[in-house]
Amino acid sequence: MSARTYVCPSCRWSRRAEAAYGLKTRLRCPTCGGSLWELEWRWRIPRKTNDKGWKELEVKVSRDAAIIVSWRQREGAAKIAKLDGQISNVEKQRDSAIKTAKLKKLRSERTRTLNRYV
Repeated sequence: MSARTYVCPSCRWSRRAEAAYGLKTRLRCPTCGGSLWELEWRWRIPRKTNDKGWKELEVKVSRDAAIIVSWRQREGAAKIAKLDGQISNVEKQRDSAIKTAKLKKLRSERTRTLNRYV
């Protein structure tokens, strides 16, 4: 897996972690406790004393946030709708151990999707 840089523009804090490709992560800023923003590979992290660089990075993060959050919500809604359809189809089947296992798997996948996308 590739790694990405995550930043907190308000605290000027950064760290490297596994790439989430725009999905929600559990990464938090140790200073303020806020969510960290994933940056693309081509963005350089300015020094903590570089006010101009951090202002530019903050503008970039706020601009990208609107795009990424709306994309993530649309993708999540589509995946959840697909899973709901699959769950509905499986619920119509005759009771069996296979049906129970499928429902359990689909419901857990739905929960994971909710946590990652919405």
